[in-house]
Amino acid sequence: MDVNGSHHHLEKPGAASLVTVPVYAGRTILPKVMSSILRQAGLTAEALLALL
Repeated sequence: MDVNGSHHHLEKPGAASLVTVPVYAGRTILPKVMSSILRQAGLTAEALLALL
């Protein structure tokens, strides 16, 4: 994991790509941003909910 300002860059296990997650205190992640995070992570919304 690497932190650059308010963005966390997480390594996806088994892949050379990173998943970038913005971290802003007190703010909700917008749907379009959440969709991008899930796409980068190779997850669906249903898969994320199953992990919670």
